[in-house]
Amino acid sequence: MLRQLTVRGKNVNKIMNHLTIKSQEAIQQAQQVAADLQHQAIDTAHLLKGILLVDENITPFLIKKSAASLTTIEQGLDKILSALPKVSGESSPYLTREVNGVLQKPTP
Repeated sequence: MLRQLTVRGKNVNKIMNHLTIKSQEAIQQAQQVAADLQHQAIDTAHLLKGILLVDENITPFLIKKSAASLTTIEQGLDKILSALPKVSGESSPYLTREVNGVLQKPTP
């Protein structure tokens, strides 16, 4: 089981509750990617990687329709992720301000 995420020390359950199941799965994948790479902060690159891992149909289709190369995007994403700082020892994962902004429910 993945560790509890925080944003600035606060639990993100409120954010997760308004998301679809697929969105929650993408965040969980992003957290797993970050953990596998020894990253404490879960940033937009982790989120995109999580989306690509969870959604094997729609996202690649949309990328191809936009005349972009999925392979090039994945390679660039892996390069970005490998350049992020690593942590060792026990640490609590957290969402960056950018990811938190992406996930915030829009207000009417």
